[in-house]
Amino acid sequence: MEMRLLIFTLFSLSSALLCAGYDVQGCGGYIKSDVEIDFSQVGIKLFTAQGSLKYETDCAPNDGYYFMPIDGKGSFIIRVAPPPGWSVEPAQVSVDIDGATDLCSLKEDINFYFKGFAVLGKVSSAAAADIAGGPAGIHVSLSKEGNIVQKTTTDKDGAFVFTPLAIGEYSVSITHPSWNFISEKASVSISDRNGEVLPGSLVVRGYQVEGKVEGAAVEGVSVVIHSSESSLVKHYQTFPPGCQKGAPSGYQPPASLGNVLCHVTTDVSGKYSFTDVAPGKYSITAHRHTSVTRYVISPPSVAFVVLHDNAKVEKSFQVEGFSVSGVVRMGGAGVAGAAVSLGSHKVTTAEDGSYTIPSIKPGQYTVTVTAENVLFATTAVSLTASEPFLPVISPSHYNVCFRIALDEASHKTDEAINKWNILVTSIDGVAKVVNTDAVAKKGCVFLSPGKYSAAVQLSQLQQQSGIRFGPVEHTFTVREGVVPEMVFSQFLGEITATVVCLEACPTIPFRLIAADGSERSAPAVGTKNSKKVSATFKEVVPGTYEIAVEKDDWCFKEKTVKAQLNAENIAVTFTQSGYLLTVTSSHPATLAYSRRSSAEALTGKLDVQKGSTKSCLSGPGSYSLTPESCHQFTSPSYTWTTSSPSLISLVATRHTVSGVLKSSEPGAFTLSVTHSDGSQTTLKPKSSAGNMYTFEDMMKEGDHVTLVPQSSDDLFQYNPKQQSLTVGSECMSDAYSFKAEKALFIHGSVKPAVAGVNIIVSAGNEKHQYTTDKTGKYKAGPLDNSVSYNITASLTGYTLTALDDKGNFEAFKLAEVVVFIKDEQNKPLSGVVVSMSGGKSYRQNSLTADDGSITFHSLLPGEYFLRTAMKEYNFDPPSKMVTVEQGATINIKITGVRVAYSAFGTSMSLTGVLEPDVALEARGVGENCEQYLEEAVTDDAGAFRIRGLLPKCEYDIGLKSDASLNKHIERMLPASTRVKVQKEDITGLKLVVLRHFTQMDVVGSVESPKEFLSSLSIKVYREDVPDSPVHTIKLTDQAFFMLPSMTADGKTYTVSLESSLSTMMYSYRTPEVSFVADSSFKNVKLHFRPSLRNIDAEMSQNTMAGLFFAIIIIAMMANYEKIAPGIDWALEIIGERLNKRGNGVSGTNNVRRMS
Repeated sequence: MEMRLLIFTLFSLSSALLCAGYDVQGCGGYIKSDVEIDFSQVGIKLFTAQGSLKYETDCAPNDGYYFMPIDGKGSFIIRVAPPPGWSVEPAQVSVDIDGATDLCSLKEDINFYFKGFAVLGKVSSAAAADIAGGPAGIHVSLSKEGNIVQKTTTDKDGAFVFTPLAIGEYSVSITHPSWNFISEKASVSISDRNGEVLPGSLVVRGYQVEGKVEGAAVEGVSVVIHSSESSLVKHYQTFPPGCQKGAPSGYQPPASLGNVLCHVTTDVSGKYSFTDVAPGKYSITAHRHTSVTRYVISPPSVAFVVLHDNAKVEKSFQVEGFSVSGVVRMGGAGVAGAAVSLGSHKVTTAEDGSYTIPSIKPGQYTVTVTAENVLFATTAVSLTASEPFLPVISPSHYNVCFRIALDEASHKTDEAINKWNILVTSIDGVAKVVNTDAVAKKGCVFLSPGKYSAAVQLSQLQQQSGIRFGPVEHTFTVREGVVPEMVFSQFLGEITATVVCLEACPTIPFRLIAADGSERSAPAVGTKNSKKVSATFKEVVPGTYEIAVEKDDWCFKEKTVKAQLNAENIAVTFTQSGYLLTVTSSHPATLAYSRRSSAEALTGKLDVQKGSTKSCLSGPGSYSLTPESCHQFTSPSYTWTTSSPSLISLVATRHTVSGVLKSSEPGAFTLSVTHSDGSQTTLKPKSSAGNMYTFEDMMKEGDHVTLVPQSSDDLFQYNPKQQSLTVGSECMSDAYSFKAEKALFIHGSVKPAVAGVNIIVSAGNEKHQYTTDKTGKYKAGPLDNSVSYNITASLTGYTLTALDDKGNFEAFKLAEVVVFIKDEQNKPLSGVVVSMSGGKSYRQNSLTADDGSITFHSLLPGEYFLRTAMKEYNFDPPSKMVTVEQGATINIKITGVRVAYSAFGTSMSLTGVLEPDVALEARGVGENCEQYLEEAVTDDAGAFRIRGLLPKCEYDIGLKSDASLNKHIERMLPASTRVKVQKEDITGLKLVVLRHFTQMDVVGSVESPKEFLSSLSIKVYREDVPDSPVHTIKLTDQAFFMLPSMTADGKTYTVSLESSLSTMMYSYRTPEVSFVADSSFKNVKLHFRPSLRNIDAEMSQNTMAGLFFAIIIIAMMANYEKIAPGIDWALEIIGERLNKRGNGVSGTNNVRRMS
C-alpha cells in the first residue's frame, strides 16, 4: 500500500514558535492579498462594543501582519480601515474575549483579505448642469481586453463603482433599454490606486416623456411640445429629440408657451411618447382636426418637468364631442328589420342591414341585436373619434330542432314514452340537453356555428324497457342559415360465449351480468373430448353486459369480457392459457419447474414473492418444483399436478450471510465463526479476485455469531479485529467487511547529521515520539499502514525543512534579533509589546523583560518588520524593517517617550472592605477631551489602574455604563470623581461603592428588673409561618440582644417575649413587637414587669367567683330560649377575636395576659 505522509517543517525556541508567538494578550492576524500592495496603507482599529476607539495600528509593510495588545476581557470589534475604494473583506470582526475560548485567547489569527481596487465614475444627463443628481438604473459594464468582467447599475446620483479589481487597463460602457447616449464608452487605468472615469465621459442624450389622450382613446391626435428655456432650444439644434420637427399642419402655437420643439401623434390607445428629452421645464398641447370632423380637446396645455429619468405627464387630455354606423349580416347578406340598441339609442336595420346612431360621445357601450330564429351576442364597444364605426354584427346562435318517432317499447309506460331528453354535444365536448314536449315529442335549441352530435338520453326506466333508437346519434353542422329538423326513430338479442381449452373441455359454467347487477347463468357443454364448448343467452334486452367464465383453477387470457348489445347479436370467446399454481412462501425466491413424463418438455422459472403468489403453467401434466434462493427451505423440491392442483408452501429454515475481506497483499485468509451455542466453524474464501476475498455461509435465524479474520503467516493487521452480528430473517449480503494490511515502518534522517532532533509521528489522537541518533537517523514503527501520518521535526535554535515525503529533513542554524528599549531617562522599559513578523510566515508578539530587552530566536534569513507598542508611550522609531541573514545576531535600540499617564486607586465599601471586579471608566470632559474614554476593572485586592489619560485633560471616573457589568454594585458615592491630568500619574484615589441591599441587622433591649432577665427568651415569627419561630434567643443577665442576620425580603416579622416564671407565683404580660424587613437595620424595645401574686386573697376571690358563675349558668339554663340570640352574638364576637389572633395579626407593642 502506498504510504501517505504529511511532513511539517518546524523550528523552535523552547515552545517552537514558528507559525505564531504570543507572549502578550491581544488580537492579531494578516491582511492577505494575491497581488502586491502597500500593506502599510491599511489601518486596523479596535472598538469597544459601545463604539469607543480602543486602539489603532497599521499593518506591516512587508507581509500585512498586525497585532493589538488588549488588557482584560470584554466585547470588542476589529475593523479594517483601507484607503477609499479598496475592497477588503470582512469589513469587521466581533470578538468576545473571555481569556479561554475566543480566537484571541486561543492565539488564532483574525485575517482580512484584500480583494482589489475600484473603478469609480458617474453618468450625467445632457443640458442638465444645474439639476442635481443623475440618471439611476443605467447598466454599466466593465471590460478588460474585450471581455466583460463586471456589471452594475448607477445609483440615484448616476454614480457607479466596480470593485474589487486587479491592476490593468479597463473599458467602461453604458446601456439602457430605452435611453440613447451622446457618449457611452470611456477608458480607465488602474496601477497602484483606484481608476476614475473623467467627468462628462458618459452622457445620456435624454429621457422618455409619456402621456395619454383620454375620453375616446383617439388615435392620431397631435401632441406638441414647447419650451421657453434657451439652453434647451440650443441643445436640440444639435441633438433633436425623438419626434417630428416643427408644428403639425394647421396648428397655431400659443405665444405664452415659448418655442415649438416638435410633435408626435397618439397611438390607437390614445398614448403618446417623446424620446431623447433633456432635463428641463416644458409645456405640451393636443390638436386634431379633419375635413369632416371637429374635435374639442381640454385642457389647452399641460406643464411638466423632466429630471434624470423618464417623465409621465399625469394630467391627460380629454376628447369631447361624433356619429357611429354599423351593419347586421347573416350569410353575407344584411338582416333587415333587426332591432339594435346602443346605450339609450334604439334603431331598426335597413334592407341592407345597416344602421346609424347620431350624437355619440366617446365611451364604453353595449350593442344588443334581436331578430327571429337567431340569437346575437351582446357586443361591448369602445367608441373613439378616430374610429366612428361599429363592428359588423352576425348571429351567434341558430335554432335547431329534434323529433322522437316512437313505434313500440317493452314494458312501456306513459312516463317512459312521453318524456325524452336529447343530448347535443359540440365537437369540443360542450354538451346541452334538449327536452321534448309530451305531445309532438319535439324539442329545439339555439346553437352556435360548428359541428355537433345528438343522441337520445335514455332514462333508467327507458333502458329497462329495452328501448333503442336508430340512428344512435345524428351528426350535423350549424352554419349561417336554417338547419333541417332531425328525427330519432325506435331490438331482444342473443349473446353466445365460447371456451377454447388446452385439453378436452369439461362442463364449464358462465355468468351474464347486467349493468344493474342482475345475473343469469348457463353451462357450456360440448361433445366428448372436444376442446371447445359454448353457451347462449337468449332474449337479452339491449344494454351493457359482463360475461364471466367460472373456472378458478385455470388461467384465461381474459376471465371476464364486457359487451354492448345494441341492434344485433354478439358472440364472445374465452381462451384457456394455462393452469393456476398457488405458492405461499416465507421469503421471495425463484421456483424452477419442469414437466415430468411428457413427450414435450416444459421448463421455466417463476418469481415467488413473500406471501401468496399465483402463476400460470402453460401445459397439463405433473411438475417438479425446485426453489432457488439465498434461503434454505424445508424441502429441496416439490411435486404438483394439473389434474389435482394443491397449494405449495415454502418455509425458509436458514439464510445466507456473506461478507468480504480486502487485503493490501495476497494471503491465506480464513474466518473463524463462533455461534450462539458455542460451536465454531472455519470458513474458507468462496472466491477471491484482486486481493478481495468473499466468504459465505448458511446460518439459522437468530444465531448470534462472532467472526474473526486470520491468516496462516500472521503478518497482517485487521480493521476491525472482529465483528459480531445476529442473523436476521433475511439473507445478509455484505454483512461484514474486513481490511488486512501489513504494518508500516518509516526510516528517516536529518542532514547534516544532528543528534537529539525530536521526531513526532502523529495521526489524530495517536502520537509517537522518536529522537535522531548521532548520525541524524531515526526509525519509526511498527505503525498502522491504513493511517496517514504527520511527521514533525523540531530542535531549539534550528529550522528543519522536509526534503521529501519519506521523513527526511534538512537542518539550518537560525539567526536572532535582540531589541533594547529605554525611556527618556535611559532607564529600561519593561512590559513593552514588541511585534515582529516576516520571513516565511513568522510572527511573534512578546513583552520586554525587566531590563527592557526581548530576543527573537530561531529566525530564518529574510526581511522582518518590527513594531513596538505600549499604552501611554510613543516610540522612536515606532517601527523598523530588519534584514536577517543566516545565523546572524542583530541588536536594535529603541527609545520610548511617555505621552499619557495613569490613575491609580482602590474601590471599597462604606465599611472599608475592598471591592474586586468593579468595572470603571474615565470619560473625558470638555470640548477638546470629551471624545476620550479609558476603562479598567479592579483586581482581587480592589486596586485599579486606568491607563492612557492625556495631559491637560479632565476626566470623570465612575462606574462603567454597561448593563452586563457591575451587577453586584448598586452605585458609587459620589457617582463620579473628577481628576485633572498633568505630566505625572495620579495616585491614592479611593472610590466608595455600594453593593445591592440584601441583609438586615436587628438589635433590641428589654426593660425589666435584672433578677427576671434570665427567665426570658426572645422568639421571632414570620407572618407566613405564625406557629413556628424562625429565631429563638435565651437572655442571660444582659438586657440587650442581637438577632442573627436576616434577609431584607419585605415581609412582616413579630418579636415575642416569653418567660419561664411560674404563673401560680407571678402575674405578668408578655409583649410583642412587629416590624417589616425592608431596611438594613431595625431596633426594638420590649417591657417586662411581673408582680408577685397574693395567694389567700386570690383563692377567696376565686371561690366567690366560682359560686357567682354557677348561679349565672343555672339562670341561663332556665331561660335559654329568651337569651339564646344573645349567646350566639357573644360566641360570634369571641370567635372573630380568636381567628384574628390565630392568623398572626399583630401590631406594635401588643401584650399577652398570662395568669
